[in-house]
Amino acid sequence: MELNITTCYKIFEKHFNRISESLDVSPSTRHELENFVAYRALILFKLDLLLIDHRNSIDGDRFILFGKNALHHYLFTKKGVPYSEAKKLNLQDSLVILADDISKYSLPAEIINFLKNEFNFSSNNIKYVKDEMRVFKDSDWDFEPADTRLN
Repeated sequence: MELNITTCYKIFEKHFNRISESLDVSPSTRHELENFVAYRALILFKLDLLLIDHRNSIDGDRFILFGKNALHHYLFTKKGVPYSEAKKLNLQDSLVILADDISKYSLPAEIINFLKNEFNFSSNNIKYVKDEMRVFKDSDWDFEPADTRLN
């Protein structure tokens, strides 16, 4: 899959803004939580790309594996989660199951370098974030932008 820097940036930024909104990050706390939000956006962006690679290897025309169907199929075929259970998992539980795959997913150097110039991914302040803020909500992830713009 060939990635366009501008498209990737826009998708990443959508994740960043959606997570900021979900966590109710105010302008006064935005700076102190920016690293945390950016790191979470990176996790979701890598999830997008992982699922697109998976989908393209099986259903490049997106007749069957679009949206969350790609996530459910990946959990079923690659992780052995029963399909009926995969459909019931929330985002946090899905990410726990996929943590190893997501952490190993390597972004092209030009994409990650561009994102690092625009966002700070330092994890220095993450340990100070309250545990309840660490849990991904289903509403944090919108699969549609990546699903329709990246092939």
